[in-house]
Formats: sequence, structure tokens, C-alpha cells
Amino acid sequence: VGFIIGFAFVIVRTSFERVTSQTEVRNMISLPIMGEIPHSKLAQKELVCSLRDKNMSGNVLQAFSTMAMSSEYMVKGGKNNVVLFSSFAPQQGKSFVSMNFAIASSKHMKVLLVDANLITPTLHDPMGYNPIPGLSDLIIGKNTIEEVVVSVKDGSLAFLPAGTYPANENLLLQNPRFYDLMEQLSEQFDMVLLDYPTLDMNQMGIEKRLDFAGNLVIVSRYNSNLGELRSSVRSSASKNVNITSLLLNDFPLSRFHAPEGTLNPQRSIKEVFRRFAAQ
Repeated sequence: VGFIIGFAFVIVRTSFERVTSQTEVRNMISLPIMGEIPHSKLAQKELVCSLRDKNMSGNVLQAFSTMAMSSEYMVKGGKNNVVLFSSFAPQQGKSFVSMNFAIASSKHMKVLLVDANLITPTLHDPMGYNPIPGLSDLIIGKNTIEEVVVSVKDGSLAFLPAGTYPANENLLLQNPRFYDLMEQLSEQFDMVLLDYPTLDMNQMGIEKRLDFAGNLVIVSRYNSNLGELRSSVRSSASKNVNITSLLLNDFPLSRFHAPEGTLNPQRSIKEVFRRFAAQ
């Protein structure tokens, strides 16, 4: 009986074990931590998702600015200038982080933000651009780079949306042409940031080929289980998936999907639904 009670206690504790601090993560996981996006009380009251929103917390602005400076050294010292943002589980805030990382980095370099979430894209909404044409159309040769990459504001930041809804996301992202395109785009920009689908350690494929300057995994303090995170890190190491570092996110995730703070206010909701009707 004592054994059963003890075992049940461990299961319950693991189920509710949440990420609470960088120190806690460092004590359990050997990966470096690039930084942390702090909590914003203001964001809980206002619909804020972009660094260009006047209501964005100063602490959040500073966090992204500091990490953006670090990214310069990452791409200059890496094998290329492509940085990937992903997560081991959904609802970690990787799209929010990748978008604002791109905005912060574009202040001192020419940056391209790519929405590689071909099935469930989100960046076109807060960025304020049509989701099609985009990356999926570029991979299959339906459109050219000039037709799908849009310049944002002053031209130092560019955006490549997801594109037409694909029949199979994995097949497109495993296509050699995807890597060829990344090489072409990396020659046109100082840094290319990929908002990439969740890494599924049980269905390895494209992940084995993620050989970029930085493979950053976003960890939400709201939705991350410490035991599951540790297990995913071990699994990625055993399958030779190179995770460069973790990035902790304490920002209220639900606020990201709000249209407030869009970079292009001319976006039409009808254009969002065009993506799913396009063939």
C-alpha cells in the first residue's frame, strides 16, 4: 500500500510540475538558456502582441532587445544565418517570440521572418498580411521569391507567410527545395528566422536535418511540464537533434492572437479565409 501511495504521489507531482525559474531548469536540463521573456501585467489588461504596440511593457522590450543583440553573434559564428524557433509542445508562444525577436533584430540588421507553420499558421494575423501566396507556394514552384516575400515598414524587416494550405506539411518541409530556398533567402538577408512547427520526438523526420545557426526551443512557464520538458530534451539528444538553447516565455500567450498592434492595419479577414479555399 505504501508503495502504491508513493508511486501515486510521484505521478501527481510530475503532472503538476511547472517551470517556475531559470535556476530550476538549469538544475535539471543541461541546455543553455538564451533568455526569458518576462511577465507583463499590462498585457493581461490590454490586447498587446507586438513590440511596436505603444502599450508593450518596457521589461519585455528590453528582453527582446538583449536577445536580439545575442543573435548577431549567433549567426556570425554559426554555419549559416538561419535561426529556427520551435517547441516540444503546443501553446508555448513560439510564434509570439519569433515575431518580436524579428522586430527587435531588424533594428540593426536586415531580417526575414518565415511562417513555416503550414497547417496552423498564426503570424499573418498579427503581422497584418494575407496568408497567401507564401512558403508552401514557393516550395512547389507556384510562385517566385519576389512574389511571396513582403517588405514590412522601413524594409529592414521582411515577412514570408505560410501560403496555400498544403495536403501534407511534413512532405513539403522535408522537400530538398525547402533547404535550397533557405540557402537562397539567407544570401539576401542578414538573418532568416523560422517560426517552425512543434518538434515531435515520436515522429522524427525533418528534425534530423535541422542544421541551422540556431535551433531555439521556446518553453512557456504557463503551459510547460518540467518532467515532460526534461524527457523531450533527452529524446532530442538521443536522436541527434541539435537544440542550441532554450528560451523561457512568461508572457500571457492568449494576447498574441489579438489584432491589436498589427504592423499592417490594412489586413482583411476575408483574405485570411482565402488561404483555406485556395487549391
